[in-house]
Amino acid sequence: MGLVLKEKILLKTPQGMSEIQLLFGDITQLPIEEKVDYIFTSAFPGDYCEVPGTLIGALKRNLGLRVGVLATDKEMDLRQNFNCWVSKNLPEEMPYRRLVCFERMSPFEKLSEQISGIFRAMMPVFNNADTTVITPLLAAGNQGHSEVMILKSIVKAACHWIRAGLPLRCLKVVLYMRNPHQISDGEIQMIKTFTDLKKKWETQKDLEVDKVEKKYDVCLSFSEKDEGVVKGICGGLQKVDVKIRVFSQHFTYHHEEVWQETIFQTMIHSKKIVAVLTPNYISDAECLEQFSLALCVNRLNKVEALSPFYVQTIDAFPSYMTLVQYTECRVRKEGEVAEQKIYLACSMLIKSLDKDDQKLMKAAEKDDGAPAIVDKKKYDVFISYAHRTPVEANRVHQALLDIDPDLRIFFDKSELTTGNIWQETLYEAVDKARCVIALITESYLQSTVCQEEYNIALARFMSSDGICFIPVLTDADIKEIPAAFAQAPMVDVRDVGDRYNEMNHLFAERVLKWLKEAEMNQFMQPPKQARIAQVTETWRKRAFNQRFVCAKEDCAITFKQDSQAADKVVKDAKPSKTVVFSCAKDCFKYAAALSKFLSLEKRMDVKCEFLMPQETTLSVQPPKLQLLDSADMVVVFVSDEYLTSIQHRHELHIALCRQRMTKDRPVVYLIQANHIKPQPVYPHLLHHSINLGDKMWQTMSLRIPREQDPVLVKMPGGADTLTIYCYREEKQALTTAAMDIVAKLEDGPGPEGSGMPTNIVNLEHLIQHLVNKGVVTNVPVEKCLVSFASLKDQKKIAVTQSADAAVADEPPVTQSADAAVADEPPVTQSTDAAVADEPPVNQSTDTRTSASSAQPKLRSGRQGSSSCVLL
Repeated sequence: MGLVLKEKILLKTPQGMSEIQLLFGDITQLPIEEKVDYIFTSAFPGDYCEVPGTLIGALKRNLGLRVGVLATDKEMDLRQNFNCWVSKNLPEEMPYRRLVCFERMSPFEKLSEQISGIFRAMMPVFNNADTTVITPLLAAGNQGHSEVMILKSIVKAACHWIRAGLPLRCLKVVLYMRNPHQISDGEIQMIKTFTDLKKKWETQKDLEVDKVEKKYDVCLSFSEKDEGVVKGICGGLQKVDVKIRVFSQHFTYHHEEVWQETIFQTMIHSKKIVAVLTPNYISDAECLEQFSLALCVNRLNKVEALSPFYVQTIDAFPSYMTLVQYTECRVRKEGEVAEQKIYLACSMLIKSLDKDDQKLMKAAEKDDGAPAIVDKKKYDVFISYAHRTPVEANRVHQALLDIDPDLRIFFDKSELTTGNIWQETLYEAVDKARCVIALITESYLQSTVCQEEYNIALARFMSSDGICFIPVLTDADIKEIPAAFAQAPMVDVRDVGDRYNEMNHLFAERVLKWLKEAEMNQFMQPPKQARIAQVTETWRKRAFNQRFVCAKEDCAITFKQDSQAADKVVKDAKPSKTVVFSCAKDCFKYAAALSKFLSLEKRMDVKCEFLMPQETTLSVQPPKLQLLDSADMVVVFVSDEYLTSIQHRHELHIALCRQRMTKDRPVVYLIQANHIKPQPVYPHLLHHSINLGDKMWQTMSLRIPREQDPVLVKMPGGADTLTIYCYREEKQALTTAAMDIVAKLEDGPGPEGSGMPTNIVNLEHLIQHLVNKGVVTNVPVEKCLVSFASLKDQKKIAVTQSADAAVADEPPVTQSADAAVADEPPVTQSTDAAVADEPPVNQSTDTRTSASSAQPKLRSGRQGSSSCVLL
């Protein structure tokens, strides 16, 4: 029977070409080489009976897929908000990666409402990634609607959504026929209907949102139940700028239409779209569709349009919303006032409007019309602070601008714009800033994100890469600090009293003088240079020796307790897990080889997917970013080529953000390969479980001839078999990685945080190496301070150490016998580093502060002896 393509509609979008295909035949006969991301089906709620003549019945009869069984173990259950659920990965031999089942929640629901609901759900299902779909005429068959009407509705909605920015690259619409080559008058009418739609849509002009006249400065998207909140926002906007143009009417939803043209037109004619996030908003299907439309507008715009205001706490965000930067407007601690929070949010929004206007004006002056791109690598100053204590940060920021208004300062209240990935923005900004000022308070020491900023800056400082790193102690209650915070001189401003304006002015003058003259000072010259690569390699060697054994005869690697694993294979059923690989082309062979080794594991059925675009005879398939949100494990190969790609860095940070949200098990596994360049610094500090360049792999393989072994790899989909060549030491490392990944997948969820690797490696093991201590503890804060008065005299600061803490090239260490590794310091490495539940936000009070810390303040144990003194 097969499938026959009868006609297709090609749509040009700013993101590339998309197409809608009309096919006749059996949807279950889709060729494997045309594999799509999703197959759509529909059913009445909970009714997955395999009735003849239905797609659910055909899937069981022809492919052995039982929708009822898939429903018992869903990947995503979106029925509460979007009336659908998504299956886990289907078997590799299937021509679809996943199944999406839409459930009609009301017998009185109109066809237009059903079709609208389907496209409303596509944004959270696709997770903003380019996607391909095959679908029958949903709502036909046993639900009894006209096929011509359904086809018109689906195509009309698809064309509108695709042109609006929905990342739907290919939609295959299938009309079931036993013999697709013999068509009736009814099928001829279907083709004519589709052809008429093709003529209409392919002749329409391209949608150029950036050239659309902006009638409104701000468009508000909100639940009708939150009109009181909206009045407050309108008042705040008017208070900041009386001339601001605000669309504040509640959108009228046309239930008889599959596409909300009026809402979309209002949004594209607005400079900013403010989604008022509350529980009422999340529970309203119409609001969720508005949010999806706003995301589409965001994709079309040259500047970010979507600016959510987080007004009331939401218990569970839909996953596709979690990476969107919002502005914090909630009252979360004593003394805060809702009206003031709203006013500050409105003030920031209007400032962002001014910045966007400047960018677009500069873009208009360019021949290519591209937006002016500000080089984020050229920040002069990065201000690192805890949002619980913003007062001093605001003062420092203002003092710097008072002296030099053109100074490029990363101050997250202005630089973390809505719609971006906050973690990527933070890491790359602190990695490239010429000067980092860290304002140390108790809240700062408790904040995971602040520690990460500090660790990147500290690593740069101890690597002598030219950074001016200035920790500033502002909290008088701090008596001691973790040893990791004691390795750079810290300016003491606790006793300035009411002279803080004078102090900030003098401090700003000194910082600007250092930047202008590139003057070497105690904040640019570390007492001891760090050898990050060497120390992290030692840590990995120790971790390997604690868990694995390399046989002397054949160099085979096994677990030290492999007998227990063998028993588990016999007793337990073989589980199925999905692993997705993110890598650049230079590491594809390693990812392919690792996928082969994972497939050989006897304890688990591992299915592998690759994010890297795969060239085929037909097209280049885009990366499937939604896999990052659903795979059981994301394996990232970090290489120099990988880090030069914006797309790959985007994948890395999405994976790390997901790990932040998944506190009970590891979901990200990092492997270094071909990673030599010292810049950027932060990737070197990530928790890499394996480095293919570690010397131990060569040492273990000395007894084996250094030859390249062929590895035969069957790629996902079964279409191709590749021959990969790996050196023996590479094979040793990748085999170990496969065993380690399976062990982590096998362990399953544990206590909260038990599987969460620190996003930025806690530098305690590096500090240990430098100060030669068997246990890292706190340091009295007085031993690390530089008086503020000394800055005016530019006196040099030297680091001195007591005799028992003298640093040698390879310091002796104290270790327990069972954990001893030659020439290796013991490592205090927590595997359950706590992270903040939410990312830092534009107007946050405490979202960068977590209840626990990746570098806890220890109150007992041996005290460190590193100190800074005035000369």
